[in-house]
Amino acid sequence: MVTHKSLYYSVLACAASHIFLTDSVWEMHPIALSYYAEGVKELQLLLGKVSQYENHDALLMSVMLLYLHGCLGWGTHSDVAQHVNAATRIVTLRLLDKPVGIQRLFDRLALESVIYQQFLLSTGLWSESSQCDFVFNPDFWDSVEKLLDRSTLLSGAPWNVESPILGVPLSFFRTTIILRECYRSGVSLDPAVLSRIQHEVQGWEAQLCDPDSESIHSSTDTVKKIRSSTTRDETYLYAIVASLLLEQITEHGSRGTIPSVVSRDKWQIRLFLRILNGHQGSREWARSYAGNWPAYTLGVFLSAPEDRLVVKEDLERSWEVTRMTYALRYCRDLDIIWKSR
Repeated sequence: MVTHKSLYYSVLACAASHIFLTDSVWEMHPIALSYYAEGVKELQLLLGKVSQYENHDALLMSVMLLYLHGCLGWGTHSDVAQHVNAATRIVTLRLLDKPVGIQRLFDRLALESVIYQQFLLSTGLWSESSQCDFVFNPDFWDSVEKLLDRSTLLSGAPWNVESPILGVPLSFFRTTIILRECYRSGVSLDPAVLSRIQHEVQGWEAQLCDPDSESIHSSTDTVKKIRSSTTRDETYLYAIVASLLLEQITEHGSRGTIPSVVSRDKWQIRLFLRILNGHQGSREWARSYAGNWPAYTLGVFLSAPEDRLVVKEDLERSWEVTRMTYALRYCRDLDIIWKSR
């Protein structure tokens, strides 16, 4: 790590930011930003020296740490998109342009990390109508999904064990991004895409409504069923989001940039609240970041104060346990949306 100064300073930036957020040591915030600036400078120097940067682990790890600093901390969030775009180019050359599957755990971790950051950037905040500097590329996601399907590092393991970052199958992220984009762009889905999504979501809804179902998965998934209750319920939340978004888009179109509130008696809302209430006080649930975005998005559909409180407390608990700032961003954005209604 000392050999590669970009990695050295990127690690220090994330460490200082973590101390600042976890222990409220305010002096560490400017130190973290200083380390971050040094990391960016050293990364630029490294890029000028490396010929095949797609094969350089330290370079890729430096870029990943720089976008994590912006995603998880304060002060550099506006830089995240450019770092994710850079990491996307690296993993494309490193993995997607090769005929073989993923051979190393680090490569799997890096690819899933990039994918999850793309998801966070693509979905953004519901109160923000403008598109960020990152543009969702469905072809890239299709290529990644095919690559992950043919890459098995742990033979026979369920998806949530095989997957170090996502946990939730990739198809759930991709579908919710496409539906989310309808509200930002205000355009109708291509009929073929809409038909595919409707078929996919109908399959998820059937599994959600099946009292004997122990997990949820796509018909195209080649992975075993998800056994972890945390990962299973997070996957349920993504499916519920897709169900409600598709329902509103199909019936009314994407009027405006924010979904409309729905009745608390809808089966999707009842299931959502039952899941959150079932995990109240669970540290494992609070530590698992994958449920933050769907909980936040489903909170947009709520109108009853007592239901909104359940979501707010869930996100606040996640912030208290993880100190990952996007949980706090989601919580604050919900307050803005709820007050405007």
